[in-house]
Amino acid sequence: MPHHFAFGDQIRNTARPEWGVGTVVRLEPGGKLAVRFESAGLKQLDPKVAPLAAASADQPGMEAWEPPAAAFFRSEEVALSTSARQKLLIEVMTRLPESVTDPFQPVQARIRACASLYRFGNDSAGLMGWAVAQTGLQDPMEQLPRHELESLFGRWREVRDRALRELKSLSPEDWKKIPEDHRREVERQVSASRGPVRS
Repeated sequence: MPHHFAFGDQIRNTARPEWGVGTVVRLEPGGKLAVRFESAGLKQLDPKVAPLAAASADQPGMEAWEPPAAAFFRSEEVALSTSARQKLLIEVMTRLPESVTDPFQPVQARIRACASLYRFGNDSAGLMGWAVAQTGLQDPMEQLPRHELESLFGRWREVRDRALRELKSLSPEDWKKIPEDHRREVERQVSASRGPVRS
């Protein structure tokens, strides 16, 4: 089915809200789009595969999305003690998206949202992709040293894996609706997610 996007359209990839709003800069052969995103740069996307939506302000929840730790890094708060700041940092950096944690969402949608978090593999690219998504910063290492990011990423992966186990136990049949190759990749990452980030 042909897409309805045109040059200059403002769109979002709903599976990657951290990319922000993108502008269609080129229509590619075969119906693909070249899109320049605020936080991810130029991407070539196939609308038959990527969940793309118009970035209109009347879409509920789309304009309101903000990385979990963005407010923390915008904050000018200096009154926090070192231990209180560290505790808050851990809390915001290990937070999962509401699409995973909201108990009012259907379990199947929460399972899909949680499975999509396995795009952040246990390697340097996964670490940096996750850090950008959590903080909203172009270069998270300007605010946090790599060893601290690695520690926080390890904690976040534990939270993510625990959430997936709970969701799978709530509805094993919905877990089986995830495409088999994606399930295998998620299971592989779960079994390998303990340990340090690979270079």
